[in-house]
Amino acid sequence: MKKKARYAEIRLVLGSLSLVVGFLAANLALFQWVESTGVYYLFGAYARYVCAYGGFAAMIFGAMLVDDFLVMRKIAKKRLIAKDGLTMYCNVGREKEEKAVTRDRHKKERRKIAAASFAIFLTMYPIAYSLVSYTATVVIMPLSFTRSFISYRSNTEVYLLNSPKERTWNGSAWSISETEMATAGSAVLWIRAAYCPNSSRRNEKIVVTLSSDDYLDAYVWNGSAWKVTNNIGQVNTAAGTYQSFDIAYEHTSGKVMLVYSVLSTDATRDLGYRIWNGTNWSNEAYIDDTGHSSHVNYRWVELESKPKNGFNEIALIAIDIPNSDCNGWIWNGNTWGNYKELENALAAVKDNKLMAVAYEQNSGKAMFAWGYNNYMESRRWNGTGWENELSAISLGTLNVRWISMKADPASNRLMAIVIDGSSNLYSVYWDGNAWGSPVLHDDGVTHSDKRCADFDWEPIGSKGLLVWSTAQNSVSYKTFTAPSTWSDPSTASNPGGHPWIQLRRNPKNGDVKILGATLNSNQYIFGFKWNGSALTFEATAFTTDTTMIAYECFDIAFQQS
Repeated sequence: MKKKARYAEIRLVLGSLSLVVGFLAANLALFQWVESTGVYYLFGAYARYVCAYGGFAAMIFGAMLVDDFLVMRKIAKKRLIAKDGLTMYCNVGREKEEKAVTRDRHKKERRKIAAASFAIFLTMYPIAYSLVSYTATVVIMPLSFTRSFISYRSNTEVYLLNSPKERTWNGSAWSISETEMATAGSAVLWIRAAYCPNSSRRNEKIVVTLSSDDYLDAYVWNGSAWKVTNNIGQVNTAAGTYQSFDIAYEHTSGKVMLVYSVLSTDATRDLGYRIWNGTNWSNEAYIDDTGHSSHVNYRWVELESKPKNGFNEIALIAIDIPNSDCNGWIWNGNTWGNYKELENALAAVKDNKLMAVAYEQNSGKAMFAWGYNNYMESRRWNGTGWENELSAISLGTLNVRWISMKADPASNRLMAIVIDGSSNLYSVYWDGNAWGSPVLHDDGVTHSDKRCADFDWEPIGSKGLLVWSTAQNSVSYKTFTAPSTWSDPSTASNPGGHPWIQLRRNPKNGDVKILGATLNSNQYIFGFKWNGSALTFEATAFTTDTTMIAYECFDIAFQQS
C-alpha cells in the first residue's frame, strides 16, 4: 500500500512539473519570447515550434498524470460507490478490500475521470488562452521593452568617416557607447537600415551605406556580430550624392531586397538589385526601364513592403536623370514587373526627393505620390493593376521639393508631408478613399533643399506627430488626430538649425510611441522621443562630428516582432 501511495505521489510531482514546464514553453512560443532564450540557439528557427507543440504535449501529459493521482487517491480512500450492481468496500486502509475492486473497474474509472478532465482541459484552454493572451498583449507587452537602433556617419573610432556607427535602444534609453562596423573603404554619405520582420530571425538587422567612392556596402547583424559585404554594388557617378538605393524586407519570407542605380551602359540594366536570403546575397540582377530603349541612370530610389501576411510584394518608385521621369514597379516575390511611367516632366526638381510610396495597411493597396510643378499627384496599385491617376493636389505656387508619406498602422489612412520651393510645409491626409485639402503648417521652414520635416503615426493608429525645423535652436511639432484635428504648435529646444529630421513609429504600443533623430547645422546628430504627450531630446548627441550636413547620413529602425 505504501509503495502505491508513493507511486501516486510521484505521478503528482511529475504531472505538476510537466504542467508548469509545458505552460512556460508554450508561452515562450506564443508571445515570441523564445528568441531571447538559450532555446533559440539550441534549435534555431525551429525553436518556436519545439516550444509550442512540446509545451502543449507536456501540459496534456501532466494533466493525465495528475488525473492518475486523483484516481488512485480515491481508490485508496475507498470513496468509489457501487455501479451496475458492483459494491465497493468502505473499510478504509485494509488491503483485502482493495483487492476486491477488479483491475478492469480500476481502468474504467481512471479512463472516465481522465477523459472528463481532458475534456475540461480542452474546454477551458480557449478561455485560459484568451486570458493569458489578453494579459500578455494588454498588460505585459506594453510594459516590455522594444528594441531599436540607429546607424549613422561619424568621424570617430578607428575608421573615422569610412565606417557606419551604431547605437541601440533598449526600451528606455540609448546605449552610452557606439559600436563601429567594418570599413566601407571611403566616407559614408547615405545610410539605410531595417529590422527583419520574420519572427524566426527577429534579431537580424541590416545596414546599407553609399560611400564617396560610389560603392554600396551591406552589413548584416546575425544576433551576435556584424557581417559585412563590401562593394556589393556600384551606383552611376551622377547618382553618387543622392539616395540612389534602398532596402526592404519581404513581409512573409524575410528576404531583403536591395535596389540601386547601377553603373552600366546596357539598355536593359537600368537598376540593379540583390537579395539577402538570411544566409547569403544573390548575384546582381537587373530591372529594365521598358519606357526607354537606351540605358537610363536613376537618382532617387524608394522601396516599401506590402504589410499583409502571405505576401512578399514590394513597391518601387524611382526618379531618373536624363528623362526627368518618375516611374513605378512591383516585385511579386519572384520578378520585377508592372512598370508604370508616373510622370515625365520633373525638370530641375529631380535634385530633390519629390516622391514617396506607402501601403494602405488594411487593403494592401500601394499609394505612389510624386510632385509635378506645384502639384502633388498620385496613383494606386491595387494588387493586380494600376488604377487611374487621382486628382492633383495644388500646393502653393512653386515646385514641390520633398514628399514623405507614412501609413496609419490600423487603417487605410495615409499622411503625406510636402515641402515646396517657397519653404512652405504642407500635410495632405488620405482617408482611405480620397485626399483631403492640404493644410499649411509653416510658410518659412529653414530648408527647402533638404527634408527638414517628417511625420509618423503612433502604434495604435489614428494619432500622429509632425516635427519640423522653422527656427534656430529648436524644432516645432504638432499632433494629429484623424480625421482632421491638428494641435497648436509646440517647440522643443535643440541647438542649431535642423536640415534633416526623421521619425520612426514603434510597432508595439510600449515604452515609447515614436523615436526620432535630427542632423543639425552644427553637424551633430541628436535623438528625441515621443511618449504620446511630450517630445524630449536626448541630453547627449549620438555624434558631434559628421563633418557635413549635405546628406541624410543616419537611419533608425525598430524591431518588428
